[in-house]
Amino acid sequence: MAKSIDYIPTRALGEYRILPGLVQQTVNDVSLASPVTRYRTGTPPLLSLYNAIISSPMQAVYSPQLNVELAKLGMLSISNWSQPIAEQAGKRREVRERRGGFIVPDVVPPGLTIHELTELSNRKGYTTFPITKDGTLKTPMIGIITSNDYDPDAHSSLLVSQRMVPRSNVVVGYADEVGGDITTAKRMLIDSHHGHLPIIDKEGRVVYVVFKKDLDEFLRHPHALVDDEQLYVGGDAINTTDYKERVPALIEAGANFLYITTSQAYSNYVKETLKWVADNFPSVPIGAGNIVTEEGFRYLAENGATCVGIGMGPGSICITQRQIGVGRAQGTAIERVSCARDKYFKETGEY
Repeated sequence: MAKSIDYIPTRALGEYRILPGLVQQTVNDVSLASPVTRYRTGTPPLLSLYNAIISSPMQAVYSPQLNVELAKLGMLSISNWSQPIAEQAGKRREVRERRGGFIVPDVVPPGLTIHELTELSNRKGYTTFPITKDGTLKTPMIGIITSNDYDPDAHSSLLVSQRMVPRSNVVVGYADEVGGDITTAKRMLIDSHHGHLPIIDKEGRVVYVVFKKDLDEFLRHPHALVDDEQLYVGGDAINTTDYKERVPALIEAGANFLYITTSQAYSNYVKETLKWVADNFPSVPIGAGNIVTEEGFRYLAENGATCVGIGMGPGSICITQRQIGVGRAQGTAIERVSCARDKYFKETGEY
C-alpha cells in the first residue's frame, strides 16, 4: 500500500512521487488480473486478462509471434494500423491460425522440388509439411514430408512426391473425434508414437496439425488468453480515416478487439468511428485513446468505448505536447480519469 502521495516532480509520473508503506502481502496475495472491457456487476466482461499487460500498438513492437507469446501468458497484444490493410489483416489471420496446441499448416504440392521445399522450410522456420493434391487446404492430403525424409543436397532435384511418406502410411486423427479438445489430441498424439499428428476432415482435407512441443507448451500456460475455440486472442488498432475499409477486413480475419489509437481521442472523429463500428459490428468490443481529462473520459464512455487509454506526452519519445501543445502529467491524468470512471460507475452501474 502507498503510505502517501507527495507532489514532487518526477519523470515517471509527472508531479507524483509515491511513498511506500508497510508491505504485509506475499506474492501469492497479489492478482494482476483485470478486465479490459466495460461490464456491469454480476456480468463478466467480454475480455479479461490474467496479467494486466497490453503491448503498444506500434510497428516497432507488434508481431504475430509477440501476440501469441503474450497471449500464452494471459496478456494482450494490439497490432498497429500504420501498415496496409491487407498486411494488418494477414497478421491477425496468422495469429488466429495458431489454435492453442493446434496449427493450421502450410501445405505443399507433390510437384514441388526438394530444393524449393528446403528454401520454403528455411523461410518458415519449420520442416514438417503435409502434401495435398493441389498444394492448398482445399484438396485431400496425399502424404507428409519432414526433414527426416530427404537430404537437401543429395535429393535437391527430386520431387516432394518422390520422398514423401504416402497418406496410407501416415497416422492421422479425425476432426469430428478431436474437436478442439487438447486432452484428446494429446492422447492420440502419444498413441501415434510420432511428434506430430495431422487432423483431417471426412473428405481427407487437413484441418490442423498437432505437434507435441506445441501441445506441451500450451498445457504449461493454463491462463492463456484464448477464446471459446482455443484460438489465441489479440487486438487490432484502427484510425479515424480508413476505418470503413480496415475494420471489415480485420473482422473477417478474426479480430477479437478493436482499439482507436490517436493522440487526442476527445474528438468528433473518434465519436463517428465508435458509432460506425457499433452499428456495423455490435458484438466486437472497441476501445479508444488517448485522453487525460474527466470530460474526455465521459465523452468516450457515453459514445460506446468499452475501455479508454490514458496519457498525452509522458512517453520518452512522445511528441504530442510538442506538436499540438496539449497534454498532462501522467500521474494527474490517471487520477482524474479514474475519478471520472468511478463517478460514471456510480451513476450507470457500468465499470
